[in-house]
Amino acid sequence: MEEVLNADAYDLIIANTHEDPEKEKERIRGLCGGGADALIIASTFEHYQDLANCIPKDFPYILIDRVPIGSRSDTILTDSRQAVMSGMKQLAQ
Repeated sequence: MEEVLNADAYDLIIANTHEDPEKEKERIRGLCGGGADALIIASTFEHYQDLANCIPKDFPYILIDRVPIGSRSDTILTDSRQAVMSGMKQLAQ
């Protein structure tokens, strides 16, 4: 991600909330308040509305890795099960 963003003169800022929804709210609000042009979020929120309440309307973002209940946002998911199975198969060989 960082290489792609840097090619277009953007910086990558990582904010780890340690799975704490309150910290997530704080970080999202802070970044949306002037520190970021867009967000890539692996949200800890179970319900999408809790996340949506933190993000200003029309602020660009995309979700990765998790889909909160009720979300219709663009999301990039990985197939963790397939990755683990592939790794186990390679180890067994």
